[in-house]
Amino acid sequence: MKSWPVLRRVAVLSLLSAWVGWLILGRATSVLAAEASPRRVGFLRLEATRTGVTFSNTVPAARHLTNQLLLDGSGVTLADVDGDGLLDVLFGAAGGRSSLWRNRGDWHFEDITEKAFPQRLQSLGGDVTGVAAADLTGDGRPDLVLNTHADGVRILINDGQGSFRLRPFPQVSARGGHSLALADVDGDGWIDVYVCNYRQKALMDMPNARATFRREGERTVVATIDGRPTSNPDLTNRFEVNASGGIEELGEPDVLYRNDRGNGWVAVPWTEGAFLDAAGKPLPHPPFEWGLAAQFCDLNGDGKPDLYVCNDFQSPDRIWLNEGGGGHVRFRAAPPAMVRHTSLFSMGVDFADLNQDGRWDFTVLDMLSPDPVRRLTLIDGSPTVAIDPADPLAQTQHDANTLFLQRPDGSFAEMAAFAGISATDWSWTPAFLDVDLDGFPDLLVTTGQERGSRDLDIAEQLKAYRRTGLRTDAQLFRERQRFPRLSVPLRAFRHRGASGMDRLPVMEDSSAAWGFDFDGVSHGLALGDLDNDGDLDVVVNHFNAPAGMYRNEAQGGRVSVLLQGQAPNTQALGAVLRFAWSGGSNAVPVQMAQVTAGGRYLSGDAPGKTFAAPGTGTGRLEVRWPSGRVTVQEGVSSGGPTLRIQEPASPSTAPTPSTPSPVPEPTLLGKLEIPKSATRWRFEARPLAERSPASVGIASAETFAQQPSLPRRWRRLGSALAVDRGEASQRGLWVGGSGAHGLQYRVPSTEAPVREVGPASAEVSLASGVGGVLVVTPAGKISGSSASGSASGSTGRVDWVSKASGQRQIVATGNFAVAAVSGQSHGMPSEIFLGGAALPGQFPSAAPSQWYRRVGDGYRSVLAAPLGLVSGARFINGPSGLATELVCVSDWRAPRMFRRRGDTWEAMDPIVSAPGEAAVPLSQWTGQWQCLELCDVDGDGREDLILGNWGLNGWQSLMAGPPRSPAGPVREVHLFHGDWNQDGTTGCLEAYTAPDGRILPMRGLQEIGPLFPAIAARFTTHRAYALATVDALLEGLPSAKVSARWLTSLVLLRRGEGFEARPLPDAAQLGPIRAVTAGDFNGDGRRDLFVAMGFASHGFRGPRDDAGEAVFLMGRGDGTWDSVPSGSLGFRLLGEPRDVVAEDWNGDGVSDLVVSEADGSLHWIQSRKGP
Repeated sequence: MKSWPVLRRVAVLSLLSAWVGWLILGRATSVLAAEASPRRVGFLRLEATRTGVTFSNTVPAARHLTNQLLLDGSGVTLADVDGDGLLDVLFGAAGGRSSLWRNRGDWHFEDITEKAFPQRLQSLGGDVTGVAAADLTGDGRPDLVLNTHADGVRILINDGQGSFRLRPFPQVSARGGHSLALADVDGDGWIDVYVCNYRQKALMDMPNARATFRREGERTVVATIDGRPTSNPDLTNRFEVNASGGIEELGEPDVLYRNDRGNGWVAVPWTEGAFLDAAGKPLPHPPFEWGLAAQFCDLNGDGKPDLYVCNDFQSPDRIWLNEGGGGHVRFRAAPPAMVRHTSLFSMGVDFADLNQDGRWDFTVLDMLSPDPVRRLTLIDGSPTVAIDPADPLAQTQHDANTLFLQRPDGSFAEMAAFAGISATDWSWTPAFLDVDLDGFPDLLVTTGQERGSRDLDIAEQLKAYRRTGLRTDAQLFRERQRFPRLSVPLRAFRHRGASGMDRLPVMEDSSAAWGFDFDGVSHGLALGDLDNDGDLDVVVNHFNAPAGMYRNEAQGGRVSVLLQGQAPNTQALGAVLRFAWSGGSNAVPVQMAQVTAGGRYLSGDAPGKTFAAPGTGTGRLEVRWPSGRVTVQEGVSSGGPTLRIQEPASPSTAPTPSTPSPVPEPTLLGKLEIPKSATRWRFEARPLAERSPASVGIASAETFAQQPSLPRRWRRLGSALAVDRGEASQRGLWVGGSGAHGLQYRVPSTEAPVREVGPASAEVSLASGVGGVLVVTPAGKISGSSASGSASGSTGRVDWVSKASGQRQIVATGNFAVAAVSGQSHGMPSEIFLGGAALPGQFPSAAPSQWYRRVGDGYRSVLAAPLGLVSGARFINGPSGLATELVCVSDWRAPRMFRRRGDTWEAMDPIVSAPGEAAVPLSQWTGQWQCLELCDVDGDGREDLILGNWGLNGWQSLMAGPPRSPAGPVREVHLFHGDWNQDGTTGCLEAYTAPDGRILPMRGLQEIGPLFPAIAARFTTHRAYALATVDALLEGLPSAKVSARWLTSLVLLRRGEGFEARPLPDAAQLGPIRAVTAGDFNGDGRRDLFVAMGFASHGFRGPRDDAGEAVFLMGRGDGTWDSVPSGSLGFRLLGEPRDVVAEDWNGDGVSDLVVSEADGSLHWIQSRKGP
């Protein structure tokens, strides 16, 4: 339920013909209807005049104005309740209007509610929310489970003739029940029930409630609500006082009911060892959380159903890993690094194998709008409990859809922005379904809200209304009618198949093309083959509108499967099916499905599954039953009747299929998580320096205090690294300063003592040369000399530090960020390039970059150029060893190249081509370039350019859209800047080019207005601001802008005098590449790359970039790579990387790594060849 402002939150049909073929011996009924339809893929909505289904979940405004929780809607479930081979439909509804519809075939349905429920008032009365169907008694007949708002759970037992009797069920209390999830959680074969609870009545429906407080030790607690003590049963464990002194209302505990072998149900206590925290300790108290939905899925492949729980508001989502069995219930909370961040308003969840690697991936829905105006006029969703994003083990929350792709080590990368599904508006149910039968799971989403209570302008009007005088509850409830109905089309996204060599999913909106775009308010959704044509149809429980009956129009070949398990789990809940189809040129990837009951938001599917089987060919179906048995059926053909598979009574003799390994138990080293999993070869890590936990937060706070409108922290924290290029027999390592140490020289592979070479700032940059290292200290940071004790002023300085003596010699003063060195002259570099650093308080403005040449005993500046905030620079040597070219990359600029012309350097602008794109000069390839590496990746003897960019999975990707080609640009993003407050501090405004060409702001008035009064004075409503272009917002204000057309990280391959651009693999696009290095990381003699991604310090509480972590790109020698997540090879990089270098320190022929992080952590990652 998202209704808390205070918490931010006909077609005319022609029946041509029909035939019915009845099959015997337990085989499925086949009913084929042949209405004329223009579509070969998608859905046809059949109206009540065709189906006879007149159901509508109608809730009068008089009810939901006083209890907003009723706006959460009701669900739908499908089951063959009378055993005639056709799926029937149960709709949940408020006000006792739930109904059961018998399927008579050919898309005709009959309301049998009165006949099926002799005790209708007791069975269906009240406000029914969640519904599910499953065989709870082991007799082979689907029973029904109903959850209600404030009237408990009901179990309805099927008598086999389509009639149901109410069975006693233990009620903990009358709670605000929501969704249901069913599975055999303890391995005894009997189906257990997990009940999501929200709240029966919430504080938002008590608008004049008054609270009193008292002190208990060091904390403040709520003492009374409207004079009633919080020890009263309905108030206990309900309220907390948050850090800002406000009242935090808690939800109600969910309940897991264990099926006592068909004799009844027993509520499993939260605190007696059945539920453990991530450390394995029993929970001290039940989780008082806002449960909306839950689904069971064997995430880690151990044969036991794990549980994902979607919680609303600040309540964290829960992943419970199943460690029970043998009739015993035990769940352990997933380790914090398994899922790094979640949705904030988590509504519904669904699982599928999105990249065909045999592992479950999943999505969770939230409320972010794709519409630019609506997005900027809705209350900002942010947790009321502060979470430090710089803590890598803190699970942050963000108000956007999330999509989690499972890595080989069992952890998950969140990549909804990359896939293109971050924003679907107020959303409820996600359902993966292969709509077009191409073998890839597509995504359906239900959307909308009867009263859009997050509208900022209306919320402010209501606040003003309250300020004008004392208002009664009735008056305030009436004023809620100002909030408009948020009518939103249903959404359907087509999986475009493998988007690259990494097989990461990308989706495109196909709602209109597929006829799945009913505009309204929709909650529950269920899938099932209603006409027995082999594909899965869709039923949607719309709110205050007729139910949606959507016939699947797919024409492709398919195989329909229905499992029959051994009693008592006769529906084989929890079974996993894998289907491989060999259709020649029509081959599709291996498909995977699981049998579930409930699990959708308030809803549940029928147990049958469908697999794509195009063209001619045969298939292989593999079933892993919940009992652990495995059956394999070869020679499966498409187009026939439903294939019924019976679980064998004895253990299977079929070979056990390969399954992903379970989630490893990690060992933590600083911020490197080391999964314990055997591989052919791996890396082992050990810390070289410990972290300073508060350093990132402090530095970020200082940066944002100096320039509050920064989109992100520009200062690079942590230790810079540089490999000593001296003796080849023993390469040393230069380590820049951190909070705990100054400049160091060390040899990672030996026990030689660490040499401290004087103090150094934690933000220096290093450039190694023969005999020493260049230390670049930006303005305002101290870099002393152990010999003289001198220190830089506020302008910054550059020093050469001798390896032999540790003595420092000043090279230059000025504000610089990075350096490159070339040549040697009297023990020091003969040439130095110094890239300009950001001017404090004036980002994105930067100091000029400069070239210095060794002259006599010192250095002289020979050239200066405005290159922006330089983030990487390298000289490229010619055949003689003399530097002939210089490459540098900058944030919010295009890469630049220079070539030597005698004693000076001149700018180059080589042409860059890319497949599907017009060739343009390098100067047009603007991006947010973060780092640079040189590496001959295609074996032609010339250095290619590796350019680390911000990637395609961040906040900006929502507005910029996907690249128009693999290495092509996105819609341009911009950063407008100027001294808009006339106080000497540069203001920043992020913007993007919309599809219609307008340039629109990314941030709303609630964020920008308080920072810039001149803008707030001219745009007094959020809607007026949201409708304005940036030119209108900044009219009359001095402004400039920088822009970025590319967000993709690239390799530029040398092609004659120009370059060919190619994207780095998808796995390297999931985050900002903050550091990259080249080496041979698998001993095959080819050049590989190691890319380190992640960023935690965004402005405006922006989401943490934590999906990419670290990836090895194993070179094939032709400019392409195979990507391998670092977790597969022994470690995970969880923090924000600062720098990385590679060198074979242990002499085994494989490059080792040293990685530094923003908080001062330093890790040596050593190669270890395995069997």
